[in-house]
This record gives sequence, C-alpha cells and structure tokens, in this order.
Amino acid sequence: MKGLTKRRLLIAIAAALMILMIPAMMAAMGVRAPGLEEAHAGGDVDLNSVTIAHSNADGTIYNGEEIYVGANNLAAVYGMTEDEFTDLVKNGKIGVSFSVSFFNDSDTSMMDPIEISKDKEGYPVYHQDLKTTFSTGAYRAVISPKYYPHDGVFAAVQLFTSGESDEEGYGSHFNNNTKQYKIVDRFETKAQINPTYYQSCSVNKATLVFKLDQLGKYKAYGFSENFTSNNTVFRYFNSKGKEIAHFEMTGTDNLEMKIPISYGKNKITLGIYSIVADREYFANSYILELVSAKLGKNTVRATKINKNKAIVRWNGVSGAQGYYVYQGSKKIKTLKKSARKLVVSRKKAGTSKFKVIPYVKVGGVKKGTSNKVKPKANFFKTGRSTYYKSYGYAKGDFILTKASANGKKYTFTCYAINNRIFRLEKYKKITIKVWADGKLLVKKTLKNKKVNVKESASKRVVIKAKGKIGDLRNGKNVTYSISYTPLWEHGYKAW
Repeated sequence: MKGLTKRRLLIAIAAALMILMIPAMMAAMGVRAPGLEEAHAGGDVDLNSVTIAHSNADGTIYNGEEIYVGANNLAAVYGMTEDEFTDLVKNGKIGVSFSVSFFNDSDTSMMDPIEISKDKEGYPVYHQDLKTTFSTGAYRAVISPKYYPHDGVFAAVQLFTSGESDEEGYGSHFNNNTKQYKIVDRFETKAQINPTYYQSCSVNKATLVFKLDQLGKYKAYGFSENFTSNNTVFRYFNSKGKEIAHFEMTGTDNLEMKIPISYGKNKITLGIYSIVADREYFANSYILELVSAKLGKNTVRATKINKNKAIVRWNGVSGAQGYYVYQGSKKIKTLKKSARKLVVSRKKAGTSKFKVIPYVKVGGVKKGTSNKVKPKANFFKTGRSTYYKSYGYAKGDFILTKASANGKKYTFTCYAINNRIFRLEKYKKITIKVWADGKLLVKKTLKNKKVNVKESASKRVVIKAKGKIGDLRNGKNVTYSISYTPLWEHGYKAW
C-alpha cells in the first residue's frame, strides 16, 4: 500500500501540473491530462473542485501554516448536505485526510520529491500523512510537523477521501485533489546560531555549546503587527527523522546542551523554532556532523581463589552496553553494562588469562579493548613495622603483617612485640577479623596463646583459620581488626 500511495501521489502531482499548463481551449475540446483517470481510478467522486484553503491569500503557504477544506464543500461533491456528510465521517463510513510532499524549486517537473525521512527498514519516505482534525465546520491539518521546508521549497498537498464503495455510494478509495504551493518564510530575520560552536562527544552523548546570535522576527499572519518572540525551541533529529532531544530557552546567552548520539558517526539535524502565540514556527536548521568517542580500554584485575576458581574485576568503560568475559581465547560470559565483577568457577580458572571486552551494538557489534591478566595470589599486606622500638613501651602489641587465602583456608602472619624489660609470656586472648566486599570473611579467636618473646624484641607468629571465600587482593574495603590482652612473666600485665 505504501508504494501504491507514493505512485498515485506522483501521478496526481504530474496530472495537476499538466492541467495548469494546458490551455483552456484544450480543456474545452475535451482533452484530459494523462494520468488523471488512473489517479481517480479508485472511485467515482472527483475532488478537484474542492478548494484547499489557507490564510495567505497570494497562493503561497507560510512555514507551519494550517490548511483546511470546508465540510460543506466536500459534502457538495458527494451530493449530500453538510450534516449528512459529517455524520458519515463520524461513523467511519468516509475518511478525510491530507498528505504532503516537498519539491525543490529547481525541480520544474515536480517528479523528484525530497526525502523527508526513512522508515523502520531504512527506506526513504517521500510523503507525509498529516494529522487531520475537524473543527468549526472544516477539516484541518498543519503543514509539516516533522519535515521543515526552507523558503522557496514547493509543497504538493493532497486531499484524500476514502470509504466504503457500496451501493449507497458513501465513499471511494484514494480520490484526491492535488495543489502546489510555494513555501514562504515567516521571518524578517532568522534565528541564527553562532557558526563556531564547541562540541565534546563521549561514546553516547554529545555536549554542544554555542550562542544564539539572533531570534526570529515574524511576519505572522493574523497579528496586527510583526511579532518578535524571545522563546526559542531547539529540536534535534537523527538521520531517520526521529526527534532525539529538545530544549526551550529565553534570550541569547551561551547555550550548553547534551544530546544522545550513537556510536560512531552521527548526522544530526538541529531545527530552531520560535514560539508565537503558543505555536512553534520553524526558523532555521543546521546539519551537525558528530563523531562519538571510541570505547576506551578496559582495565582488568583477577585474584586466584584456587586452581579452578578466580574472581575477575574490571573498571568499566564509559558508554559500553555490556561486557564479554574471555578465559583465554574463549568467551565464557556476556554481562550487562553495570557489571564489574565475575566469580569464575571453571577448570584452570586460577591459572588462565582473562580479558573483559566492552561492546556496543550499532547495527553490528563494536568492541573495545582490554588488558589480559593472570589471577594473582589472594593476599594483602598491612605494611606494619616489626621493629620493637616502633611501638609503645609496656603495651605488648600483637600486629598483623599479611593475610593470605587459598579457597576457604586463611593464613595470618603476625608479630608479637615486646618493648619491655620483662619477657612477654603469652596473650590471654587474641581475636582476628577480616572483611572484604562488605562481608566478614573470617574470625579467629585464640586463648592463652604462648609466645615467649624475650625482652625488647619481636617474634613472628603464624595463625591458621577457616572462613568464607573472599577477595583479599582486589576486593572492596578490605579491612581487619585485632584485639589482644598481653601477659608478661611473673604475671605482669600491661600498664
């Protein structure tokens, strides 16, 4: 149906133009313009006598102007009263609609319409069905709510009726009336942006900063004098004609706008409009060529839990739609863009190399890059000094210098510090706790732990414990705590 409508539209445009060029005497001789019969082949109601009206009396049409036909005029060609006709429209027996195509003023043949947009399959669209409404005895539509023609472009407007071709003669299919109008500008001055503007593009967003040099002064029909508006609307359209962002502002200060863009090259149309009497009027348009930033390189870290388990983490890349996780050369997981961690339980996970590739889908899949890492041993060091003079006198500190894990088995390397002239005999109680990623991984309590550290010295103490699997090397908020009670020889306690 789409292709058929376009074909009939072009035929109808050609037919109407040829009628305008054929002398009146040829019409008197009964000569018909080629194509008219086919244009009206769907039914028996000829709409050419129906006037498509608008407010500008010289035959031109302003940007954004309303067009209309009187219900009484349509009713007359159907041989009905206005009430009879409008009742049939309300009951769905007859449909009334407008369509429009645009042609460059250099196209004297009117057979090469301007591409307005693209459909879902990416094919060009050359005509536009206008939203048609009924009010105050007329069927009305506004020229070009999506495509905004410039001064000098021609608009070919079609009036259609469609309905049920039954024995009562209520309607016909794709009967039409085609009229050509030259588009004229409503502006004495157009809204202009400064031709030099600053742009900064991330993977999926562009920041534009520019200055609006002037606002439009309108020849707005219906006002007693020219009307200047301070309200300006900026609308951005992608290559398929879909609006992706809009902003409204007052004044001419520097503007900073953030608009969504696709990965790679973007051809964006910026349409500038001003608001007059609560209606938007097209002022100017600009084509912006924006190139998104490329996906950055992902930074990956990995911790060996045991020979067949590893915890892989990554920083993430701005604009990525997700991540592919590879073990060696094999992709093992696809994760959403918010993911920053994966526990891998696979054969040789603890000794394999991992990478995490960011990606976006723009038609095909575009991939970023990643470093490759082999899981490293699961431990952390505290950096504490083991020299006894680094600690206070008579306190008997018990410190942790390293915590390591193999699966659920933990090893704590500790030192008992004796900065006193008496031998540090034991600790009445020692408790060690370790947390990572917001979880308590292990808790170990020892009672009456003998250490026998001679005066003014330190001694290494190794403690084993069992706990939960956790990431001591790359986990978030890895913390620990130690509490202890020292006892010296002869029962001396800490001062």
